[in-house]
Amino acid sequence: MINIVISGLQDKFNVAQASKRLVRFIKKHANIIATDSDMTLDLESCDADMVIVLGGDGSILGAVRRMGRRQVPVVGINFGKFGFLASFSEKEFCIEFPEIARNKGIVSKRLMLLCKHVRNGKVLKAIPATNEIVISHTMPRMIDLRLYMDNQALTTFSGDGVIVATATGSTGYSLSAGGPILDPGIESFLVAPICPHTLTSRPLVFSADNVVEIELLSKDKRTALTVDGQIDYRMRTGDRVMVEKFNQHFQIVQPTNANFFETLRRKLNWGGQINYASH
Repeated sequence: MINIVISGLQDKFNVAQASKRLVRFIKKHANIIATDSDMTLDLESCDADMVIVLGGDGSILGAVRRMGRRQVPVVGINFGKFGFLASFSEKEFCIEFPEIARNKGIVSKRLMLLCKHVRNGKVLKAIPATNEIVISHTMPRMIDLRLYMDNQALTTFSGDGVIVATATGSTGYSLSAGGPILDPGIESFLVAPICPHTLTSRPLVFSADNVVEIELLSKDKRTALTVDGQIDYRMRTGDRVMVEKFNQHFQIVQPTNANFFETLRRKLNWGGQINYASH
């Protein structure tokens, strides 16, 4: 049988109750080698074949980051609010898990980013990201940034900040900032300015074979680099953030009836028709 880690915040009542129910069921089909009840377990060092996450999309993003360079398939059972990545209901999971445990599940492999925070030519942090990285002021103030691709300066812009997202992250913060929706299988970077103070700045899409780099030009110590909306680092003038393809893929197990565009319609009300006035 495959080795499983169950991850989910047990201080949430609905997660704790579901965990008790599901553990008995999962043990019939897999070996549970660890329970990540406070979501701090070093998943990279675990000898797991799969991670089952009880929670929402944020719980999945945190688990994937803690897997580091040892990515294994993730099954997300939605006990959060949105559930774009956590696509299984508890009922669907119980129906499909016996097949998933026999390595017959549908696994979607998605691009991940490697984000490097560079100061004076030295890499301070190198962090993988699943959805996006964001550079923004910690207060509602404008900052100045310069964008590079493969060491070639492309443009400078002023605004609230910038988002560099994966195709998976294109339905998150980037979407709210006016970025396009990308098919999750596309290996590309999406660069979306946040509230640019100009009429001409538009989101850009680059091949993931490129290296995207952003330099902070503003003389302000209250600018932050945020990774997947969960961890952040303060930046200084002249700091750079380099974004490149990570050497691992995010592996999300999907229900057999999963359809990306149907999820867009159901979760984001995409593709609705005009409500014509009745006479």
